[in-house]
Amino acid sequence: MKGLFRMEGPLFDGLSRMADLIIINLIFVVCCIPVVTAGAALTGLSYVMLKIKDEEEGYVIKSYFKSFKQNFRQATVIWLLMLAFAFVLYIDFRMLSLLGGLFHNVMWVLLFFAVFIWAILLIYVFPLLSRFDNTIRQTMTNALLIALANAPQTLLLIFILGAAVVITFFNYTTIIYSFMFWFLIGFALIAWINAFFLSRIFRKLMPAEEVEETAEEYEVNTIETPDANSDTE
Repeated sequence: MKGLFRMEGPLFDGLSRMADLIIINLIFVVCCIPVVTAGAALTGLSYVMLKIKDEEEGYVIKSYFKSFKQNFRQATVIWLLMLAFAFVLYIDFRMLSLLGGLFHNVMWVLLFFAVFIWAILLIYVFPLLSRFDNTIRQTMTNALLIALANAPQTLLLIFILGAAVVITFFNYTTIIYSFMFWFLIGFALIAWINAFFLSRIFRKLMPAEEVEETAEEYEVNTIETPDANSDTE
């Protein structure tokens, strides 16, 4: 019990970790305000959470903006593509209400599958971009391939994301309380939980000698694909 209150003890470690999550979450929310910058904000958030998971966080604010600036262009393009994808899905769902019969049921299945793909990209593509240096096309392709190759973890991550969304919009009361939760710590907390799974997955993609290194900063890596020279950033 005495050791609980030591500066190196679990209580102070937990409070320090919570403080980091709150700080990064607030920065993330501010960086998302222009909307178009949300992709870079998600990349910076993922970068910091992966470093925290591997206990290499250093200065979290500095690390966040390092990734934010370094991946801004690619992250923004990917985010705009995902927004366009989401808008198309929204229009399709609205039009689906006007249809009936067998075609209506088939379209529901296809649209839910498309939503599933969108969720996979949201979970994997920005952490992948923060950790590996590839073209936009490669990053999005690799995100889907890695998600499928790690199906159990992917389903669990989608469940966590889906549960958070359902709880948030369950009723008016949960919306009000959830707004405070997401503003204060929610986004960083979800990213931190995801990092426990994504860190293990990403380590499988790294050379063995690099995994053993304990560097102060992450090095940039590349996931090789057959069409590595056929796509532009």
